[in-house]
Amino acid sequence: MLDHPAEFLLYLRRRTGSDVSKKFVAQDELDLFMLFLNGGLYVEPDPDKVSETHPMSGKPTAADRKRYRRASVPTRVHTHTDPLDAWVYFQEGSSTEEVPKPAFAASSSVLKVIDFLQKDRKPGWFRFGSDLLNLASDAQKALTDGISRTITSTRSDHAPHSLLHCYAGAWGFPILIIYSCPRGMEGEEARRRMGAYLMAKKHQLRSDRALGLLVDEAANFIAVHYHNELSQNDPELDQLVIDMGLVPPERMGRVIPPSAHRSTHRLRGKKGNKGKKPKRR
Repeated sequence: MLDHPAEFLLYLRRRTGSDVSKKFVAQDELDLFMLFLNGGLYVEPDPDKVSETHPMSGKPTAADRKRYRRASVPTRVHTHTDPLDAWVYFQEGSSTEEVPKPAFAASSSVLKVIDFLQKDRKPGWFRFGSDLLNLASDAQKALTDGISRTITSTRSDHAPHSLLHCYAGAWGFPILIIYSCPRGMEGEEARRRMGAYLMAKKHQLRSDRALGLLVDEAANFIAVHYHNELSQNDPELDQLVIDMGLVPPERMGRVIPPSAHRSTHRLRGKKGNKGKKPKRR
């Protein structure tokens, strides 16, 4: 059913989360799976716990706490498997109505990044791919727009530009850096600069994993750096942060949280009809 291994990891993350079992009630596992495919099966993490675990991710706001309280309403999940049933019946020949296979809800731009990482199993492809798929539609759009702006700026002045997104949540504190390689710059030099920036920013934020993607003026991803070493005291990296003049965490702008859109009251699937086949036309 799934087109990317990272989708399965994300399903396991969400499905085995203790809060998911408390806040989603369903009679059929496939209903939960189909809810996941449609962008649901997500429980908002406690923002105070996230801030306590990852202090450099920023202090929670009143809006964060309000969103968490609203998301704490139990959800009864009814039947969401009709599209899956219709596809299976067509595949086995018991229905003549051609229907597409249900697919995980994600933007095409984010899937392009996932496909790039998955090809040849580049460093971080599995774990960070799941991190990116965990982003809500507005967070995915913010990332897509940011990449486009980075490429546009690079084409305009033929100088390197960068983009940083941070996604602290229930499964760690991943950070993503997009770094551009302008026309006329050697690829190796761009990789070196991106790698230094990635290591310095990961150290400064005490992130547990960081992914850097190098993109050229033609909007092609050409290199990747991934670091998931444990954060520890390192005077050399402290000095690198100072030398690079990185913006302190308390002055960094907030990014869109990696929450998934979902109903916080009732997800309106259909009741019953578990064994009913779709009507033939």
